[in-house]
Amino acid sequence: MTEAEWLAATDPQPMLEHVKPDEEARKTRLLKCACCRYVWHLLTDARSRKGIEVAERAADGSADSVEIEHAAHGTNAVKESERFWNCRGPHDPLYALHTAADAADSATRNTGFIALGIVRWVGNAAGSEAEAAGKGRPYGKEGKARFESAKQQAFFTIASLFRDIFGNPFRPVAVESSWLTSDVRPLAEGIYQDRAFDRMPILADALQDAGCDNDDILNHCRQPGEHVRGCWVVDMLTGRK
Repeated sequence: MTEAEWLAATDPQPMLEHVKPDEEARKTRLLKCACCRYVWHLLTDARSRKGIEVAERAADGSADSVEIEHAAHGTNAVKESERFWNCRGPHDPLYALHTAADAADSATRNTGFIALGIVRWVGNAAGSEAEAAGKGRPYGKEGKARFESAKQQAFFTIASLFRDIFGNPFRPVAVESSWLTSDVRPLAEGIYQDRAFDRMPILADALQDAGCDNDDILNHCRQPGEHVRGCWVVDMLTGRK
């Protein structure tokens, strides 16, 4: 994969194959959680949402094994619940909910499944939801077109999230100590803790005031699009890896 292909990619699969991230690593776990948050509205059982929240804290080392086990028990119970027993596959209205629950369970337990599996589940969940939402007859040719369109949009978003978390592996950036002023450090930490990614442009201004002239950093802070926990700029400024 070239740098141009990385920056333009709309499918996360070749990005995962290029980086080959450690499945147990913090950033990979946060990517899995970010994928699940893309279908947050399909996680209609509070236990699935709780699992993702615990998994995010586990990635940062702030959830103990007992809490993780309890959360995983809940997400597995949702995945195996009776309501999904008769789900008949991608064209079943229940499939979107079932597949989202599967993804949440895998992200919470973080064992036995690779990140690519969660990416695919999330894409299928989004596609199934779109297919079932059609007026009149939801399935057939038009329904399949909706499925593929929504799935590709999910992959497009996840590819963007991948770049947000892993940055540009072809052009690594190192933070300069002079940038870590009394304005920059607490602002970056607050963004992380509060999920206040709408403050990223403010962070760019604070960095520029501190003497940062790195276009990759400043443009990432100011670019439109979603940022998530694990964002490479915020991690770099707060000392997270």
